[in-house]
Amino acid sequence: METGLCSGSPGNDGSWCSWQKDRLEWTIQKSLPSGEYLVRVEHIGLHQAHEGKAQFYIECYQLKITDGGDGTPGPAVKIPGLYKSNDPGIAFNKWNNPKSYTVPGPAVWKG
Repeated sequence: METGLCSGSPGNDGSWCSWQKDRLEWTIQKSLPSGEYLVRVEHIGLHQAHEGKAQFYIECYQLKITDGGDGTPGPAVKIPGLYKSNDPGIAFNKWNNPKSYTVPGPAVWKG
């Protein structure tokens, strides 16, 4: 799951889906195979990203899936190496009236 803009301009804090939220909720895909997974939740603070100072707030937890499905999750990525400092969603200026935002990293598996 990933969230970005719900509506409006990325320069407006209230346009972000995570604005004023105290939790994230999602449904685990039925096709996710049984196994051990590392779930990584990340929030990127963009208020100083235009100065090369994007701020990453990360939480991880272990998840064990039993009686899973037959999907093939992907793409697999290595951390570090997931992002580059010049990716559009990292080197981002929310203060210059942007019209859109590109979430950094590979597409999320749909399952």
